[in-house]
Amino acid sequence: MNTNRIYLDDARIGRMKPTARLLHNLFLDCASAFPSSQELLSIITGDQEHALLKRHGWSGINQLRTLAGEQLAKVPGERICIASRTRSLMFLATQMMRQWVGHCLLLDNGWPLFHQDLTDVLARNRRRTSMINVRDRLWNENWTSRQLCDYICAESKRLRCDGALITAMDSLGTKIPVLDLCRQLRAETSVEFIVVDATQSLGQYDCSDQFSEADLVISSTHKWVGSYLPFAIACASNSITSRKVMEFISLAARRLNGFDHLTHFDECLKLGCDTEAPETVNLSCLFTACGALLDHRSPRGSIVLKNRTLVEHCVRSSRWKTIGPSYSFQERIMVIKPDGIDRVSASTSNRLRSLMESLGIVITTYDGGIMRLALPCELLSDAQLSTLQLALTTANDWLTMEGNSKHEVRTLQLSS
Repeated sequence: MNTNRIYLDDARIGRMKPTARLLHNLFLDCASAFPSSQELLSIITGDQEHALLKRHGWSGINQLRTLAGEQLAKVPGERICIASRTRSLMFLATQMMRQWVGHCLLLDNGWPLFHQDLTDVLARNRRRTSMINVRDRLWNENWTSRQLCDYICAESKRLRCDGALITAMDSLGTKIPVLDLCRQLRAETSVEFIVVDATQSLGQYDCSDQFSEADLVISSTHKWVGSYLPFAIACASNSITSRKVMEFISLAARRLNGFDHLTHFDECLKLGCDTEAPETVNLSCLFTACGALLDHRSPRGSIVLKNRTLVEHCVRSSRWKTIGPSYSFQERIMVIKPDGIDRVSASTSNRLRSLMESLGIVITTYDGGIMRLALPCELLSDAQLSTLQLALTTANDWLTMEGNSKHEVRTLQLSS
């Protein structure tokens, strides 16, 4: 791995947090050394201490639940459910809504697969969903948080919804004021059950004070937190409904044996029953998640804001421009596009990503020459900013040449 690269994209396997990597390797050593699965299980539960694992932060799965509960929503570990995939936890959420919700409100900034799963399940049970547009309004109409909450509540009342699935942050870093929205929904509408998709939130900003009014929050550690082995977390964050939600999860995890083997394994541990899983369970993700959460510190707002100011100067000086909502909705993520270049093909966008990597900048690209920059949690140095500015200038020149060459080809074809 090129250690001189500037990572403006956290979603890379090479960026696994140091303690996540260390605990992962120590666990593999334990797994190969122990002669029986019962000894390994005692390491998972924390009943048997392992000196090196304990020294570097692992003291059992209860500690992992505690870390996850504290960082996600400031709740105790007893209100945490784990899974190998976020889709497994979304499946649980759809089963709850199938029983408790008649008409669910969706926002169009979420993951389409989650929305489709929920819509299909509710439709089979003569229930329904309605989606409203918030993405365009945030990006194009410069709304405030109050305007957004008022609009969503007005639409919820008009549609007579009694449930909501709220995506706290989308893949482009646009975040919803979840706490204010949930409070307003409960005060002004008929919405009673709220699920929050926070898969993009944990690691992007300190979200732990945002979810106390939601009934179920779903998140993960494998991307922005830096565990990089898939690991999902569900949190019963509302103190009023937490017992009902956790009882539902526990019963479903045992009745729906096989929908997620890690959830089944964890629920059996909680109940002290037979932990024999129906299939092999990947337990290494427990250790990478624990290590990543131990290393994780929510980005300091002052550093992120300073980096944003510095990067915006580089962007403008290199003939690029920022797009998207205001800073209040988009803190750590910046989305930029080349200034004066209107059309960039999908294939050119893919090559743009490779070009930026060759210039020392790791980013994510989208169609149209759009780039997503995840601002680092540490202050960028002058040398890094110079590298970024040179890379952006070179990329703009390259895109201009690509556009001119295609124009020349089209002109030749027309003249012939």
